[in-house]
Amino acid sequence: MDSSPEVVSKEEGIRLLKAGQVDDSIRILEEFCDKHDDHQAWAYLGAAFSQKGDKMQAIHAFEESLRLKETSKAYYNLAVVYESVGRIDEAVREYRMATELDPNYNPAQEALVRLANQFAGAQTQAAQTSAGAATQVMTTDAPSTSQTQAIPGPPPDPAVGEAPAPLQDPFA
Repeated sequence: MDSSPEVVSKEEGIRLLKAGQVDDSIRILEEFCDKHDDHQAWAYLGAAFSQKGDKMQAIHAFEESLRLKETSKAYYNLAVVYESVGRIDEAVREYRMATELDPNYNPAQEALVRLANQFAGAQTQAAQTSAGAATQVMTTDAPSTSQTQAIPGPPPDPAVGEAPAPLQDPFA
C-alpha cells in the first residue's frame, strides 16, 4: 500500500466523510484536490458538499470529477444535485449521459422514468387548469341565451423585458 501523505489525505477525507465528519472531510479533500487531478477525490468532495447542503460547491466538484474522468456514477450524482436545486433540464441531460455511458445503470434509468412521469403529470394538470380557467359563461340581454367564450389568461410576467421561455418537454 502506498503510504505517501497524499494517499493518506485522500483516504482520510473519505474515511471522515463515511464517519459523518463532513466539514473535516471537506477540508482534507479540498486540500488534496488542490494538489492532484483525482476524479475520485473530486467525486467524494462533491458528495461531502452535497451532504453539507452546499449544492453549488457540490455541482462544481462533480463537474471537476467528470472533467477528469467520465463515469456513469459521477453523471448521476451531478444530476441528483441539479434536480435538487430545480435545474431539471440539466438533471435530465446528466441522467441521459449516465445511461449513454452505461445503458444498464439503473439509478439513472429510473430517474429518467420518474421525471418523465412527473413532467407528464404536470402537463396534464396544467392543461386541465388552463382549460377550466379559459372558459367563461357570458349572459346577454336576451332571455335564456348564453354564449361560451374563451378568455385568455393574464399576460405572462416577463423577466426584465423578455417573455418567459415556453414550457418544453425535456425528454423530446
